[in-house]
Amino acid sequence: REGIAVVGTSTWAVLKGRKALNPVWDLGNNTNESTERLHGQCKALLSRQDGEQVIDQGDVYRDLAGADHTLESIYHVPFIAHVPMEPVNCTIDLREDRCEIWSTSQTPFADLNFLSRFFELPSDQIILHVTRIGGGFGRRLGPDYIIEAAKVAREVKRPVQYFWTREDDLMFDSYRPFSYHKMVAAWDGDGNITSWLHRQAGTSRYAFRPNEPPHGSEFFPNHFPANLIPNFRQEYLLAVSNISRSLIRAPGNNALAFPVESFMDELAYALDRDPLDFRLALLGEDRDFLFDEESGSVISTSRMKKVLKLAAEKAGWGKAVPTGKGLGIAGYFTFDTYVAHVAEVSVDISDGSLTIDRFTSAVDCGQVLNKVGVHAQTEGGILDGLSAALHQEITVSGGATNEHNFHAYPVLRMKDAPREISVHIVANDYGPTGMGEPPYPPVAPALCNAIFAATGIRIRTLPIKNQLKPG
Repeated sequence: REGIAVVGTSTWAVLKGRKALNPVWDLGNNTNESTERLHGQCKALLSRQDGEQVIDQGDVYRDLAGADHTLESIYHVPFIAHVPMEPVNCTIDLREDRCEIWSTSQTPFADLNFLSRFFELPSDQIILHVTRIGGGFGRRLGPDYIIEAAKVAREVKRPVQYFWTREDDLMFDSYRPFSYHKMVAAWDGDGNITSWLHRQAGTSRYAFRPNEPPHGSEFFPNHFPANLIPNFRQEYLLAVSNISRSLIRAPGNNALAFPVESFMDELAYALDRDPLDFRLALLGEDRDFLFDEESGSVISTSRMKKVLKLAAEKAGWGKAVPTGKGLGIAGYFTFDTYVAHVAEVSVDISDGSLTIDRFTSAVDCGQVLNKVGVHAQTEGGILDGLSAALHQEITVSGGATNEHNFHAYPVLRMKDAPREISVHIVANDYGPTGMGEPPYPPVAPALCNAIFAATGIRIRTLPIKNQLKPG
């Protein structure tokens, strides 16, 4: 990416200089890029029959063709940005025979290798200090801001404290991919799910290889409900776009959990089943399935059932609630950790105002070494997930991002946060697993399932924004 660096002796000076500069930009070859175009492209892709097969168990299409009972829904998740509270920055002190850098990086060794090549210095002549990062969520995995800082330091031949503004951060981030999800299921006369088809049309997450075929994080083939349904199939259809994308908290899972766990809820209601009982019955007997062949990771029906049951018990699942109030449940497996949320909400049908009364969470992350940390990560994941579910969407027109600051891209405010969050840990002797990311994916489906229970309105497109307003 080409750009202009404004150099001065203070933050105030460079910001004033930047404003006075007022450059006219050549918008390049991407002026046809827009989210409106992507909406059309993804919808067209879902109508095609040539999706790339990710996993195929049984014969989904044959079963669907002969089924007496089917359900089909389409879900959408938008581009979202990382928005760490501290925009990206670093400080570089470059001398003839050494370089010292202070960086808010999530990939310090990769940055060290880059700087060694860029400055043509041996790595032992580069000192890299990793500071507290002020929020990462995957944003600081990319070296773009460090590359820019290195270029400026080489030109001015003085120590450089390099930073992006909030506007830079939102406009030039690499976003969570944009995708549509077509969900189709069939069931027999006894209410047993016989087929599950998930077709995803969207942009790949790979920012630096933006239009290559999908890899593991576009789908996780062995994630539930794989192995639980006789006929199970996932297909991927690649939407071509030069809008930059990358990892964001709970990569892949943060988008997949919404259609999967929302559609699970839809099926339960279609079958006149309690959503918790439906999930437990589908998980069935206690079994372990291979999740990832390379790592040997397994996914357990027993552990998933335990977090679902615990969250439901602590939330008072099944209790009588007044009109306009509802409970919704969702559970997901991310980085070998099992998390279930029960959201309890109230909706005023006269104006569509939403109150999130309570989030009750159950976590199985193996042996817990830091209980306070588990609670903090769960609470933070819930708040982060609610920001995205309620408000956040990046849109692009004419090749440029429309959202420049928090007035257009809100982060959750206290008035919208749950009145109460309670976190419950499943005690066991398994080895410790991840906690920074697993609480995030089930947040949106738990919330939207609760909204349906309260109102009968099924949210299939994120963010929710004004979808509950009358008319």
